[in-house]
Amino acid sequence: MSTSLTNFSFSDEFIPNLFSITAQKRANANALFFQGQTMSYKKLENLSNRLAHALLLQGVQPEMVIGVYLPVGFERIVALLAILKLGAGYLPIDSWYPGTRVTYLLSDSQAKFVLSSAQMASQLPPSSARTLLIDGFQDSQGEHPLPKVSLTPDLLAYLIYTSGSTGQPKGVLVSHSGLVNMVKNQIAAFRIDETSHVLQFASNSFDASISEIFTTLLAGGTLYLADRDEINLDEGLQGYLAGNQISVVTLPPSILRLESLHPEELPALKSIVSAGEACGKDIVEKWGRGRLFINAYGPTETTVCASLAICQPDQPITLGKALDGMEMWLLDEHLAPVAPGKSGEIYIGGKGLARGYNHLPALTASAFVPHPYSTEPGARLYRTGDIARQMENGEFYFEGREDNLVKIRGHRIELGEVEHALRNYPLIEDAIAVVEDDIHGNFRIIAYIKLKRGDTFQVSKIRSELQDYLPYFMIPWFFVLLDQFPLTPSGKIDRQALPAPNLVRPHLNVEYVEPESDTEQRILEIWQEILGVAEIGMLDNFFDLGGHSLIATQVISRIRAEFNIELPITRLFLVEPNIRNSAEIVDAILHENASNDEFSDLLDELVQLSDEDIASLFESVN
Repeated sequence: MSTSLTNFSFSDEFIPNLFSITAQKRANANALFFQGQTMSYKKLENLSNRLAHALLLQGVQPEMVIGVYLPVGFERIVALLAILKLGAGYLPIDSWYPGTRVTYLLSDSQAKFVLSSAQMASQLPPSSARTLLIDGFQDSQGEHPLPKVSLTPDLLAYLIYTSGSTGQPKGVLVSHSGLVNMVKNQIAAFRIDETSHVLQFASNSFDASISEIFTTLLAGGTLYLADRDEINLDEGLQGYLAGNQISVVTLPPSILRLESLHPEELPALKSIVSAGEACGKDIVEKWGRGRLFINAYGPTETTVCASLAICQPDQPITLGKALDGMEMWLLDEHLAPVAPGKSGEIYIGGKGLARGYNHLPALTASAFVPHPYSTEPGARLYRTGDIARQMENGEFYFEGREDNLVKIRGHRIELGEVEHALRNYPLIEDAIAVVEDDIHGNFRIIAYIKLKRGDTFQVSKIRSELQDYLPYFMIPWFFVLLDQFPLTPSGKIDRQALPAPNLVRPHLNVEYVEPESDTEQRILEIWQEILGVAEIGMLDNFFDLGGHSLIATQVISRIRAEFNIELPITRLFLVEPNIRNSAEIVDAILHENASNDEFSDLLDELVQLSDEDIASLFESVN
């Protein structure tokens, strides 16, 4: 059941209070930009106040969880602020999440309401949460005061879900005080002010979006909202950054490596923040000259970010030091500090520490341990599972993980959740998921699977099944079939002894077809090099071979250079993404270009003819 809210009429450590102060100071300056339209701070304040009053009449109370299922645009930001102004916590839900995952989030969070639009609400699966439609709120006029609700900084700000090792996502509960502490630190570190143009690149359910939104709005800058088509990873992102003079952006290393991004053509871009994955020297070399380059580190459980490091080419890349109000410790298995230069596990404490995991007291107790070196009653430390050592200058140098948590394209993934989804597939008896680097420095998931006796396996079929349960970034890149898994002497699976994947053609449901033309052969060689797969048929689906959006941009870039043509990414990868179809498109463009060149040459010849020559030419024709 949906209820329309359109016709409703009417601490300095708390987000709504801080935003109200900013809105009063900035008044009619632009707070938001989306598809050529702007919204002022004054209007954003009034609309979020009006929506907060409407939600109050619906029964929204402090600590209540409210889902946000809205497209990119002004109304999503209005919704977030309105929820926070009532002391409730928002639950971000992305529209591209599988239905089963959305159902789980709404059930586990016990969300009372979901804010949505008339268009998107039809995609919501059935749940006990009541859907409230906010279409048309941005058309409202008039003044609306801040609701009078008793608020404290320790109230819930948001509930965000991360991948879980048990097979289901786990919700992290974050308060206003931690959010404000992070925002204040990042505004200063990223050099965000009233002149800043900040891009919200991260998706709604990725906690980097929280940093992008609130650092910008509390600093008085302009937040640029873009849908996926505007900032596609082919040429769209580069054009958007340049065309809108974006000055501050946060991107994962896998995006910063894209060949379609050219730092020298982005003079307005002053601050680059690398986050979500381990940063490499190649990225700092590409982006770190002549501008501020920051490597940001922090698990979701520590409110987006716990430490920052300013990086420069030819210097070690570190995690930096803890933010003001935060603590970082290197401890051994007995929670004793390790000596400088020795490896230990990172433990984090301070204002940004989350409350814990939603409805998971045992997991919370194991991850958030009593602080052994604090005199503050109830103080805790979060054990990250990240291994590091402390350098002479006090900064932390990341060395790796001690468990199966990984970061891929900025997304946090527990491999146990991937394995759980694979084991639920009817044909699979057992499964192991591991991560390896590809030839381009990016991470990818390899699935080792053991089939039930007598069953056959097709990559395209299992990929289709997994899309109903897992987000796209958690679906394995390659599948390896094994009769038995290697075991340790104690009988446990020996992950270190798993064979290296033999990257030949996987088990597809199409016949292998060899190249028949020079164009097909040249495109085949590009696919082989970029995908890292030795045997590829002309009708093999790009995505069944492990392709994804980042790899697609690399393929497009190479094809453009190889054939010297202009070619949009959508032409190759939206319909029949295989080599034969790609070759036909390339040949058609080459033929069209050749015809245009011939016509141009003919015009040039005609221009050079004298009047007598033209007259003679017409006489000969007649």
